Amino acid sequence: MGRSSQHPRRSRASRSWGSATAESPKSMAKTAEDVTDAGLAATLFVAPLFLGGRHDVGRLAFAVCIAVTAIAWCCRQFALKESSWRRTPANGILLAGTVVLALQLVPLPSSWLESLAPLRAHLVEPWLSTASQLGISVPNCASLNVEATRLSLAMWTCYAVLFVVVAQRLRQLEDIRKLQRAIGLAAGWMAILGVLQWLAPNGKLLWVYDHPSRSSHTSICGPFANRNHFGHFLIMGGVCLAAWAASQAAGIRQGSSSQTRSGKPDVDWPAQIRQWAPAALLALVTIAALLTGSRGVAIALAAGGLALAPAVWRQRREPRRGATGLMLATVVGLALAVVAVPEDAADRIATVVSGELEEVDQGAGRRKIWQANWDVARSNGWLGAGAGTHADVYRTFMPEPPATEFTHAENGYLQLLSENGLLGACTLALALALIGWWCIESLRVDANAPAYWPAATSAAALVASLVHSAVDFVWFIPACITLGLLHAACLMRTLQLNARDQSIVDEDDSLASYAMTPLAAAGALVAALALIVPARSATHWDGYLRASRASRIAKTTLLQNGATDDPKALGEFYTAQLASLESMLGELRAAVRARPRFPDAHRQLANRCVELFELKQRHSDNPMPLSEIRNAAIASQFESRQALLDWLAVAFGDNARLLLEADYHARSAVALSPLEGDAHLRLAELAFLHGGESAVVEAELRQALRVRPHDGAILLAAGAEYAARGNVDAALKLWKRSFAAPGTHRLQLAALMGRRVEPQAWIEWFEPRWDSLPAFWAACRELVTEDQAAAVAAYAKQRADEDVRELPRRRANALLRQLAQLQSEAKLPEAAEETLVELLRVDPHCYPARAELGVVYEQLDRLEDAETQFAWCVDHCPGDAATRQRLAAVRRHRLARRDGDSQPDVGYR
Repeated sequence: MGRSSQHPRRSRASRSWGSATAESPKSMAKTAEDVTDAGLAATLFVAPLFLGGRHDVGRLAFAVCIAVTAIAWCCRQFALKESSWRRTPANGILLAGTVVLALQLVPLPSSWLESLAPLRAHLVEPWLSTASQLGISVPNCASLNVEATRLSLAMWTCYAVLFVVVAQRLRQLEDIRKLQRAIGLAAGWMAILGVLQWLAPNGKLLWVYDHPSRSSHTSICGPFANRNHFGHFLIMGGVCLAAWAASQAAGIRQGSSSQTRSGKPDVDWPAQIRQWAPAALLALVTIAALLTGSRGVAIALAAGGLALAPAVWRQRREPRRGATGLMLATVVGLALAVVAVPEDAADRIATVVSGELEEVDQGAGRRKIWQANWDVARSNGWLGAGAGTHADVYRTFMPEPPATEFTHAENGYLQLLSENGLLGACTLALALALIGWWCIESLRVDANAPAYWPAATSAAALVASLVHSAVDFVWFIPACITLGLLHAACLMRTLQLNARDQSIVDEDDSLASYAMTPLAAAGALVAALALIVPARSATHWDGYLRASRASRIAKTTLLQNGATDDPKALGEFYTAQLASLESMLGELRAAVRARPRFPDAHRQLANRCVELFELKQRHSDNPMPLSEIRNAAIASQFESRQALLDWLAVAFGDNARLLLEADYHARSAVALSPLEGDAHLRLAELAFLHGGESAVVEAELRQALRVRPHDGAILLAAGAEYAARGNVDAALKLWKRSFAAPGTHRLQLAALMGRRVEPQAWIEWFEPRWDSLPAFWAACRELVTEDQAAAVAAYAKQRADEDVRELPRRRANALLRQLAQLQSEAKLPEAAEETLVELLRVDPHCYPARAELGVVYEQLDRLEDAETQFAWCVDHCPGDAATRQRLAAVRRHRLARRDGDSQPDVGYR
């Protein structure tokens, strides 16, 4: 009996302990699943705040979110001891993409690379013998920028892991609905931020980040650096909001509100707010997307709307009510957009409707970059130039490069083709075929089925993304491609859950599948770790870009205005440039310390070291430029390199270290990315430090021109190198090609040629237009004769008559005023008067032109006419003290002349 009385107690304790043990794995699994969902939420709501991922810190943010998501899901699987793994064709495509990128990084025999990567064989192989002479080791792989391809592989791994983990996580249709609504809310969140920043900008993105080249004043872009990418994110989420609003409206029942005792309806306001919140957010997202003024966004918005429209009208349950919410939100959004969208944004969008190619693609910039990428694709074989190498490769194939840099190809399909070759193209074709099949299958889902709206939503979003990618590389941005992957996973799982034949849901329970989840988590973790180093250097790189931009603006202004003889002004400019270069070098050195395999930073360090050396030399006791130092070193024929270095240290002190530093970083740059044209020029310039023979210098010049045959700055520098070596004919040919390419280098060439060549010669050789003609004139005006000045003025008038027709009124006025100033400085006041009178005939209220015409009349000693112009200016702008003084001086002089005093007033001139 005693045993029987004790046994139940032990049994209950045993059951209690066993129950706690059983609940523990479930509790751990639930916590891990919650962390998985939190990681997905951070990917949608937090990571896009870092410029949408278009920054090294932003890429790290996405990678960390994805790694946390994958690791948490792996922990859940282990807690529940689950080994199931869904096998789909998408997994094979993701694996194929990984293999392609890995093959681009694997060292291969040269004979293989000739057929697998012929572009490398054409651009790099001819230079390898010279590289060997200089002690430069170049990786023998297909990628032309190994570091960029390695980071691209890390991001691709993150994307692949995100897709497969989400595919495992979406177990029910309710999970898919929640994820789609989260995407819609993320778009609404970004729209709110974007509109607030647009209404109250301070020049910084999100009011905190000072972007080196972007400002929140220019356009609405939220936390993104580009309005096109911001708009794409909104559309991918806006489709979810549209479907959510339509399904909400379709579910409204007539008796949703109850009656109170007084007979009045008892409105459930929280329910009403939840009911109409999707429609309100949709209206806001539509407005924000149109405010971008992006034509690509407008096309994508239309594509997404058209793709979703059939789903609205196919809804059999109360079709009119189902369309009400969507139509109302769309109408409200468009109506508010008509009021809110600025005229310039509306005009840009309207060019799409016009159908005029020149209006849509002014300057043919997109067509040129598309053609360049197509030419790259035709030349790069099976493996391509390497993922992430677009910015390095396109310049080789773009005959008329614009002044701005194309970081991407403005077309997702062409960029993937040019970077990844035929193997990449095959992988892309399989992916497009699979997505297309999924979209077609979504049309076959029954309109009354629970899977109807989830399938229609993700299919419409994918259609919008595919259409937008034809005119922009939105997949380049992690925030945008992430939404595309999430929609693809949602669509795939929706079709699987809706399938009548459940065998389509192919789950693998084999031992091999047990390792897939931890492998995915490990891959995401490794990818995130690989992105830490670039993120550490990013802040220093940003600091360099800001300082470089300020320095470039200052130098361009000086070139446009011409040299000054004021010692004080020259001293201030030298001090400012010295401080700027020291600041840039400090940021670049810090960036390279944090990220030693950063080719762009190495290249810019080489350039800035040489620039600082030249600047210090000009203001030193021994002001020899680098070209003369090199000639002296070569002529001295030192017995050893150490003897040369000792001579440099004695002759130029600490400045000589800048040359050694420049040489080191130029060698590092071309080793990491052989297509860095200006780094090859630096190696040619500094080859004397290693006793380099003339053949080495010639080989480096040829390589620079081989990889950058159309770069104006490279052509200018190469021409200067040939001129220093006495080959003037080659220099002039290169300079003429350089001047044909747009960019600030034209001002440098103008300053160079204007001081050394007679005007008739540079007019005949270069035929400068008004973007560079003032720089030519500023360089030569103190050196030319009156006849030469008159010839320049005549050419300027002829060119102005041609250029004015192509410019809007405001810029045309500025050009004519520049012409009048040139004519006046050329001592042709009658011609200047004619130009300004012609300008005022078209625009009689142009204040600067009237003030300048008054000055011209002073030169012509027509004081009454000068008084008339100055008086008009004072009447219209009383606060202009300088014009008021001129008017008073003219009146005093007229009075003195009338009284018989021929001496001019002291303050007149």
